[in-house]
Amino acid sequence: MQNEKESVLQKKFEIDAKVINMNEKMRSYLELEKESNIKGLRQDYENVTNKYSKTKNEIIAIQHQLEKSKSELMKYDGELFKLRAMRTNMEESILFDKAIKKILSLKKPGVFGTVSQLGKVESKYSLALDVAAAGRVKSIVVKDDNIAAECIAILKHEKAGTATFLPLNKIKGRPKMAINGSGVHGSALDLISFD
Repeated sequence: MQNEKESVLQKKFEIDAKVINMNEKMRSYLELEKESNIKGLRQDYENVTNKYSKTKNEIIAIQHQLEKSKSELMKYDGELFKLRAMRTNMEESILFDKAIKKILSLKKPGVFGTVSQLGKVESKYSLALDVAAAGRVKSIVVKDDNIAAECIAILKHEKAGTATFLPLNKIKGRPKMAINGSGVHGSALDLISFD
């Protein structure tokens, strides 16, 4: 019995030592928790996680806006290209018109005028003939290629632009073709009156 009593006491001392050791560890953990502010860290972690989610959503919205802006930019680039082309055409047209006005203002013998000035057409045919003639209605009809060369020299000398000349000595007529059928009014040559 004495041996058993000593054995039990020995176990009790061991258990007491373990309890004391565990209490010490518990006190250490509590002190560590106080020092490290685990609750504060958890709150910080939650705050950072929320900020991350919010920032991620903002980035997605910004990426969507960026794609939309790129699409609009491409659209505006296309429009800008068209406007620049129109401006270039207008500038060329203005220079062309300036050259025509310059040559016509000289009232030089052998310069007869532009194709549009020399031909007359009924208003119902004017659009069709404008399309058919395209830019050639602004061509200047001259007596011969010598006068055309003189006019070109004047334009070069005064830097007044360019013009197209049609010297009568170089123009060759084409054989007239009979055109008929339903809705056909005639060839352009038949619809224009001119000298």
